[in-house]
Amino acid sequence: MQKKHLRIALPFIILLVGITVTFALISNRKPPRSKKMPQEKTTLVRTIIVKKQNQPVQIHSTATTQSTDVLLLSSEIKGKIIWVNQDFVEGGRTDKDEAVFKINPTDYSLMAEQAHSTLVKAKNDLIIAKGKQNASIKERELFQKSNSDFKMPNVKQWDSEVEKAKSTLNAANANYKTAELNLKRTTVYAPFRGYVRSAKISIGQFVNGGQSVGEIIKDKPVILKVLLPLSDLAWIKLAGDESGEWQQGSSVVVSKKIGNTVHQWNGYVDRQLREMDNMGKMATVIIEVQNINSNHDFILPFSLFVDVTIQGINLENIISIPHEALRSNSTVWQVTKQNRLAIQTVSIIRKNNQSYFLADGLKNNDQIVTSNIQAAVPGMKLSIFGEPSKKNARPKKTKNRSAKKGTKGSNQEQKTRKIKSKQNNPHD
Repeated sequence: MQKKHLRIALPFIILLVGITVTFALISNRKPPRSKKMPQEKTTLVRTIIVKKQNQPVQIHSTATTQSTDVLLLSSEIKGKIIWVNQDFVEGGRTDKDEAVFKINPTDYSLMAEQAHSTLVKAKNDLIIAKGKQNASIKERELFQKSNSDFKMPNVKQWDSEVEKAKSTLNAANANYKTAELNLKRTTVYAPFRGYVRSAKISIGQFVNGGQSVGEIIKDKPVILKVLLPLSDLAWIKLAGDESGEWQQGSSVVVSKKIGNTVHQWNGYVDRQLREMDNMGKMATVIIEVQNINSNHDFILPFSLFVDVTIQGINLENIISIPHEALRSNSTVWQVTKQNRLAIQTVSIIRKNNQSYFLADGLKNNDQIVTSNIQAAVPGMKLSIFGEPSKKNARPKKTKNRSAKKGTKGSNQEQKTRKIKSKQNNPHD
């Protein structure tokens, strides 16, 4: 009977034991380790803070110095050279209205005297002709009153004589003025202050009218023909009349490094030529330099290749960024307040060799990336070069070394006391 009951209860006992063991295993099982999320990658970058400012436009170019006037000096009359200015030599200088050379005036002086005599005679002939004309008129009036049978005098004859005398006088006067003018032309003067490029004349030489005897270059102002892109013309101001007053054009600095010294001359933009270059892309503006002495007192020579910097109009409230900060499609990499990357489109109004000038797209105190990123993705986390990293900013644990030192010190003192007590009590 008991075996029968055991057979019936055994399955239930086994089931109960299994449940108990299973429950015990589940209760004692360690919880599974949670998987750590991968840490977000941070990219180290260099940045700058942009500021709005007023920036003058500077236009850089090069040009060659030229003179406004080049004169081939010559005489208007022919004759023999009797005097030459000692400064009229190659490399010399002339002042305005300074005598350069003289032609023998003897022949022209005699011509002037002869012309003067002819003029005096013509004046007397006119006086005589007018006297005869007046006498003929009075004689005719008397004849008409007397009713005489004599032939009436011909007044028209004397009228023609007077007109003829007047013509002769005018011709004599013109000849005299020409003779006087030719006499003055025996001395040749420089029309402006200049530099003598060449001189081909000497005392005793015979020259003809119109024969070139040298070349004088006007020393100032010095001009430069500067080629500029059409887009640069909007940033410069030409000289001209504004409100009835003459206004100087944009200021210009002309510079040249000679040895270890940089010489500078100040000028201004005077005018623009209407012709374009051969390619039809570049315009020409004329720059004038009135003061030909540099800041180191060096006279600006002709045919010198120089650097030109034109000071254009002022750009107000604009932002300038270096070339390396501009990305493709006119964008920049902006750093957000959360140190995340944002791609911002900007509007460029001008550029030079160092910077781009932006009209909009950025605000004052915005932070942008200047270094390169291999794969820039909006929202990526950035670490700014030079700023402390949050990852490494953990507080350091300080050990209580002073307490340990104190414990060691007290133990040492106890040992010392025990040794001393034994020495004092050897029977213990």
